[in-house]
Amino acid sequence: MKSHRGFGGGFTLIELLVIISIISLLSSIIFANVNSARLRARDARRIAEVGQLNRALTLYFNSYNYTYPALPASCGSATWALSSQTACWADVATILNPYLPAFPVDPLNTTISGNAYVYAYQTINGVSGYRLGANLESISPSGKGDGCWVVGGEPAGFPAAFYCMGDNWQ
Repeated sequence: MKSHRGFGGGFTLIELLVIISIISLLSSIIFANVNSARLRARDARRIAEVGQLNRALTLYFNSYNYTYPALPASCGSATWALSSQTACWADVATILNPYLPAFPVDPLNTTISGNAYVYAYQTINGVSGYRLGANLESISPSGKGDGCWVVGGEPAGFPAAFYCMGDNWQ
């Protein structure tokens, strides 16, 4: 009887390479979807937090003779209070603290590739109006932002995907 001492039922190199390439392809698809989901989650958080800021400003308006808070002196000559301006944004948070104790800061709160991912607040016509917004990463703002830059000009680094709300934006 002849004894057979071979490798028997193993895989060939080609079969292993095919399986590795399939696993690589599937993992790249999964990672791309996870990253996309993170972007959408951050955008959903931004829209929700801008809504919270909007409600806090409305409560302030009703409590202070129908005026909105002016930009604090710590903002200097800026026409917008940005959450990346630590002192300025902290002073806006102090003003609105009774109405919004946990004051939001953008999930990224930084500038990436020239786009500023921050929250922005601007008073209009003294303190009789305001604009409030956040730069979105992945979703269209669905018309929000039309006319947002009419007064005061666009802050540096804010593209068309800026989600905007206010008391009188067009």
